[in-house]
Amino acid sequence: MKNQVSIIDGKIDFGRIIPKYFDSTKIKDSTILIKIDTYSGLKSQQSGTTTNIKLVESLIQSLNVFSPKKILIADSENKDDLNLIFDTIGYSELTLKYQNVELLNLSHGRTVSYIGEKDYKIRNQEFSEKLNFIDFFIIFSNLKSHVAEKISGCWLSQLNYLANNEQKIVLQPFSFYIAYDLYRFFKPSLCILDATTILGTMGPVEGQPRKMNKIIIGNNPCLTDICAARLLKLDYKTIPTLKYAVKKLKLKKIVEKITGQIQPINIDFQKLSSLHFFIFKFSYFINRLSIYLNNFAYLIFLGGMALISIGGKDLVTGRWMSINNYFKIAKEVITKINKADNLLNLKITINNHVKEQSIS
Repeated sequence: MKNQVSIIDGKIDFGRIIPKYFDSTKIKDSTILIKIDTYSGLKSQQSGTTTNIKLVESLIQSLNVFSPKKILIADSENKDDLNLIFDTIGYSELTLKYQNVELLNLSHGRTVSYIGEKDYKIRNQEFSEKLNFIDFFIIFSNLKSHVAEKISGCWLSQLNYLANNEQKIVLQPFSFYIAYDLYRFFKPSLCILDATTILGTMGPVEGQPRKMNKIIIGNNPCLTDICAARLLKLDYKTIPTLKYAVKKLKLKKIVEKITGQIQPINIDFQKLSSLHFFIFKFSYFINRLSIYLNNFAYLIFLGGMALISIGGKDLVTGRWMSINNYFKIAKEVITKINKADNLLNLKITINNHVKEQSIS
C-alpha cells in the first residue's frame, strides 16, 4: 500500500478511515494490536501526555465492525506500574465491555530475542512473545515536545515495544537507529497521532498542554510525525530521528510533496532554544560515546585473550583468519549498541578455535 497521510480537524470517524488502510476482508478473525502511549504514567487525559481512551474506544468500535478475533491494547512499562495505569485510566473496563479486547503488558510474560540481520542495530533484544502472533499493528500516540528530538510522536513511540525498561534507557541515545529497526520488525498498518491536546516545552513527560484540535492519520509513523512537525513550523531535518528515517526509507520526494500541501498553524508550542536543544543532544552524544568506549575496552581485552590463546605468529600471519576479517570484527564489536553481554560470543569463538587447534 502506498504511503498515505490525512490531517483531520476535531472529531474523527474511524469507520471511514479504516478501509483506507486495511483490506477489510483480512481483518475478520485477525489479531490486532493497538500500541497506546502511557509513557507519562498516571497523568490525566487532559495533560496531552497519554493516549485519549475515548478515541481508543471509538477505534475499537470501528474495528469490531469487521469482526477481528482479538484486539490487544498494549504498551510496556516505564516509570509506573502499567497494570495500575490500565486500571486507573479505564482500559480494564474496556475488556469487560468488549469480549474480544484484552490488555497486554509488553514487559511481563514470556519474551523472545530478536536477532536482526547484519544491517540491524538491534541484536538479542527482548520482546514479548505475543508480538509474534499479531496480524496488524496500530500505533496510537500523542504529539509532544521532546527535549532531545524537538517532537515525539508515533516514530519514537515504537521504542516501547522493548520489554526491558532499563534497556530502553540505555538505548535512548540511539533512538534514531532503534526506531528504524523496530519499524522493520513491527511495521504498522495504521498510525494515529492525537494532536487534539499537545504537550509543549519540556516533553515528553513535563510541559504545558496546548489545544491544537488535529488528528493525523497515516500508514507510516515517520511521515505521520513529519506532517505534525510541519504543522508546528518545524523542519524535519532538524529532528534527528526523522531525518535519519527519511534517509533510510528513501522518503525525501514524498516528504517534499506532502509537506508542501500542509499549511502551518499558529500555536504557542514553546519550543526549546537552540542552546537548550544542543545541551540535551550533547548529553546523548556522551552516552553513545561511553558505550563505544566500553566496547573498545572489551575489544582490547579480547585481543589480549586471542594473543595469549592463539599466539602472535598465528594471528599476524593470518592462520586463524585474514587481516581483513580482524578489521570487520573490530568494527562490529566497537559499534555494537549492546554492551558486553554479546561480546562474550567472540571470546567463545576464540576458545573454540583453540580447542580445535589442540585436537588437530
